[in-house]
Amino acid sequence: MKKPLFLALVALFLVVPTVSAEEAGNARKSIEEIEAYKPEMRVDKNSMMESRNAEREEKAGMLEERQAERGEAMEEKRSELEQQRLQRLEEHRERVQHRFELYSQRFETIIEKMRSRLVKMEESGVDTAAIELQLQQAEVAISQTETLGDQAIAAISAVGKAESQEEAQALLAEAKTAVEATRSAYKVVGELLKDVLEMMKDAAAKRAPQRN
Repeated sequence: MKKPLFLALVALFLVVPTVSAEEAGNARKSIEEIEAYKPEMRVDKNSMMESRNAEREEKAGMLEERQAERGEAMEEKRSELEQQRLQRLEEHRERVQHRFELYSQRFETIIEKMRSRLVKMEESGVDTAAIELQLQQAEVAISQTETLGDQAIAAISAVGKAESQEEAQALLAEAKTAVEATRSAYKVVGELLKDVLEMMKDAAAKRAPQRN
């Protein structure tokens, strides 16, 4: 029984390929080269990761820079629009102020002419006491109206100093109300002067000599 077992082992040995010393050495050398290359592979991998991180950081920096540029552009645009708004507001204030001053000048000119006429009427014997009283009321009304006008102009100027859009809208509404109140007051002055003129006409007609 030992002999067949021996023959089987010999046959198995012959079938299994043998590795020469040279091949074994080459294999060990290949393994050693692979092992030696692993640190380089790790270095290359780390280098690639660092490069990718650098690229990401560069892209992030460029994005932040573009966002900052857009923010600056938007801020410049807002500043430009604000300057335009303030300029329009100032032009509106000047127009309103000029209009109110014109109203006052016209009414004062009319009153001056009426006073000159009243002096002549009084010299001719016309009783002008009631007319004088009405004219004085018109003068007081003009003074009060000019005060309202000053307040309206100040209200318009205040709009430009608002710290928020909501405050600006509220101040603008107040300014519009003040301007309308001043205009209405000037209309009242005009009506008072019309009454004075009618009284002067009536007084002159009563004083005029009757024709036969």
